[in-house]
Amino acid sequence: MFLRSIQWRLQAWHGLTLILVLAGFGFTVFRLHRETELQQMDRELDQHLNVLVRALRDHRPPGRSSPTGLDHSGPGSSALPSSRGFRLLPEREELFSEETGFYYIVWRRDGHTLGRSTNAPVSIPMPSVAPSDRGTRARELVRESFHFTPPGECLLVGRLTGADQARLRRFSMSLWGLGAGVLTLGLLGGWWIARRALRPITDITTTAARISGGNLSERIEAKKTDDELGHLAEVLNATFARLQASFDRQREFTANAAHELRTPITVVMSQSESALARERSLPEYREALAACLRAAKRMRQLTEALLSLARMDGSQTSLKREQVDLCAVVRESIGSLNSLAEQSQIRIENEHGSLKGIGDPETLRLVVTNLLTNAIQYNREGGVVTVRIASESSWAVVSVMDEGPGVSADSLGRIFERFYREDGSRSRHTGGVGLGLAIAKTCMAAMGGSISATNIEPHGLCVTVRIPGVPIGG
Repeated sequence: MFLRSIQWRLQAWHGLTLILVLAGFGFTVFRLHRETELQQMDRELDQHLNVLVRALRDHRPPGRSSPTGLDHSGPGSSALPSSRGFRLLPEREELFSEETGFYYIVWRRDGHTLGRSTNAPVSIPMPSVAPSDRGTRARELVRESFHFTPPGECLLVGRLTGADQARLRRFSMSLWGLGAGVLTLGLLGGWWIARRALRPITDITTTAARISGGNLSERIEAKKTDDELGHLAEVLNATFARLQASFDRQREFTANAAHELRTPITVVMSQSESALARERSLPEYREALAACLRAAKRMRQLTEALLSLARMDGSQTSLKREQVDLCAVVRESIGSLNSLAEQSQIRIENEHGSLKGIGDPETLRLVVTNLLTNAIQYNREGGVVTVRIASESSWAVVSVMDEGPGVSADSLGRIFERFYREDGSRSRHTGGVGLGLAIAKTCMAAMGGSISATNIEPHGLCVTVRIPGVPIGG
């Protein structure tokens, strides 16, 4: 559960990184401090060792090179015992005491002890290295520096390191405590920063959940900042606005479709109920069936238009992209509507030329047929429908013009909306359902083209569609 939270994952990564950094920093500081302490200790050992070397040199009799010729009791006698063979002056002996922590011991070449401080440990092994060497060694709770003289004596100065090691342990514990404090503060600070940074995401999630629950009018409060979350809120608000508009159009579309279907259904039901209410004559039955047939045809026209819109909304990516002979498409559409034009006493004039465009042939044929049907239905009696094919820049253009009443300036931009009618009664009188131009607009958008409408002086409407043209030599 916690691992799925972005805040806890950020906190975990932040904590792990902080632990690694603090551990590396603490180890480095402790190592440097320990090396500094050891170097300081070695310098002090060397200083005390130099005191011992000078004292040994000062006590050596002139002209005597024997490693044991430090102090004799008389002619022909051997060296004194180790406890009396070598002594430091009192002021120098004070450097080697319990208070200072330093001690010394001097050996002859053969390993016998020449002298030692009173605080020197009883059992100290002589360094086993070649003469004339100087070195440092560490034993348990002891660090020692030694020197071999040319005659062969070995001088060793040592120091107890128990206090130093205790001090290092205290320093280590201080580092641990400091690291724990910094880690705690870092984790608390990281938790606060992560929570503050992710709080807008929580607000966005909560608001989005309410919006998905049906409250499409609600919006995310976009803070007046230029950060990524502010931009995200703006993008989501724009998406929700488009979603709300889409749902509003869908509800309006559903309501309009239900309204359009209700009228023919009411006609069928009323005519059927009237015919079945009592015995009627054959002409009356024929009249009732004819009314039902007209209503059924209107319902079929409406359902076909709705299916066309549904297919275009759901299959835009499956449209063909090929060369289309616009002249052939216009001729086929005119041929399929000749009977309708003759019934309305409308003449269709085709001002065509040789022109090709890029699009889907069946979809383009549906668009031209819808435009011609509208031009015939809304034309004046005995009027003319003119179809003109032309090329404009990189576009192939088909214009359909009628001699009807045209459209008011206020409605000119809305006639491509679904179920929109400038006059609520006009479409019903002509048998339209208010979807022809909406279907044409959807088709043109799917093919990467456009559609527009303008009024013609003194009267009439010109609807123009544009699709990508075929390049010269293509």
